[in-house]
Amino acid sequence: MSGGAMPKAELTDRFCQTVKPAVGKQVDHFDTLVAGLCLRISPGGTKTFFQVYTKPGDGKRAWLKLGRYPEMTLAAARKRAREARGEIGEGADPIAEKKALAASQTVADLVENYLARHAATKRSSDEIARRLRKNVVALIGTVKLADFHRRDITRCVDDVKDRGAGIEANHVLKDVKAMVRWARGRGDLDANIAEGMRMPTEAVERERVLTADEIRTMWKALPDANMRESTRRVVRLCLITAQRVGEVAGMTVEEIDFDRALWALPAPGRRTGATIRCPCPRWPSRSSRRSSPT
Repeated sequence: MSGGAMPKAELTDRFCQTVKPAVGKQVDHFDTLVAGLCLRISPGGTKTFFQVYTKPGDGKRAWLKLGRYPEMTLAAARKRAREARGEIGEGADPIAEKKALAASQTVADLVENYLARHAATKRSSDEIARRLRKNVVALIGTVKLADFHRRDITRCVDDVKDRGAGIEANHVLKDVKAMVRWARGRGDLDANIAEGMRMPTEAVERERVLTADEIRTMWKALPDANMRESTRRVVRLCLITAQRVGEVAGMTVEEIDFDRALWALPAPGRRTGATIRCPCPRWPSRSSRRSSPT
């Protein structure tokens, strides 16, 4: 499966990040720290971790795909490689088990795994969970991962767009693309089946804003509106701060400077650590502060 040079060295994060592809051939870099762990560099520059081992059944050499770098970090690859070596030492065949798992796991399993292990760290995790469960799990949740195809994704997106929710369809496709990239990086999926799929709806920049009278009318109507109190608070803060629902819903108490009435929220599309300081209400007292202002 290799056909290229097989140098050995202790892999490092810097090496994985900076190593260049060889012209016209793939190269396998074997780690000296974890036996059998290999970073394969394709001629096009794709970097993939494998665990190479001898199959217990027939003694042949086998290549277990662990995941793509940088979606899978070197530390995660080493951890998974050690786990695989332990399984092999007990007489198991990780590739056969991976195929059996793919045949038994469903899209619903993938969604819940993604939400728990990755999306939960995002500010918009609740919205991501709502969209995936409502628009993906409800429609194709029983599809086996081994049979998961881009036509299944198209079916979900089309279903949302046919309801007249074009922008929601865009968000659903973005969520699925992110989930598939994550799954491929971990090795749960062997291919990025969503790669190259185009947004179903052309996004148009909105110029319409609420007038002062409309804001006043909406504010006065909120106490009697048929919604949960937590939703009511989010809407009020959206009106006060002029920030998006996802940002307000993800507000945490650590982001609030109560003394100066400022909200330091992460700046979208900026470098890590960049923030936007936004004026916010002065809460009555320190005793009124909860785990989240919303």
